[in-house]
Amino acid sequence: MGNPEEGRIEIALSPKDLLEIIGDWFKSKRIFYSDEMFYDYHTMLNDKLTETNEMTEYLNIKLQEKIFQWLSLHHSNRKDVYGKVEEQDEELVPAWFLQERFKEIEMMISSKFFSYGFRDIAMEYDSALKQFIVSLFSEKEMDEVSLGVLASDMQAYLENQLTLLDLESTKILEEKQIELVFSLIW
Repeated sequence: MGNPEEGRIEIALSPKDLLEIIGDWFKSKRIFYSDEMFYDYHTMLNDKLTETNEMTEYLNIKLQEKIFQWLSLHHSNRKDVYGKVEEQDEELVPAWFLQERFKEIEMMISSKFFSYGFRDIAMEYDSALKQFIVSLFSEKEMDEVSLGVLASDMQAYLENQLTLLDLESTKILEEKQIELVFSLIW
């Protein structure tokens, strides 16, 4: 896994591992595949893993996020051990970290998981509150019951994802506009 000479962390995926992952994916999706289809999917993955850096870049971002979580947890458990730990109220969230959360929110909103279609979305990050504020413009009118169902669906979606977001609140701004507030878990 690690290469001590270079001081690097590496992830090794054997051809057998890759074949098992593809097989598990087909099985979990309940897709009956042909040899041709399996070969096509294997070739695509092999190309992405060996010829491009897409997977490496993605894993590096996810690894950095996990390290941030570990450090936050370790710090909250250990800061009392040290004589004096000065912490400023304002946290500086790295740009890459915020960009990944924006992507996560966009992917969630565009997911087929939700029965509502949204014609427009506006997002901003409030650094003072450390929250993402998302305005969704629906194609249908939203009432409190619809919003409750949507909020419940979003909560379920987030609980079933590897995410660093938590849905804090939802509210109706206008009959076809709602506001969602997400906080960071880190």
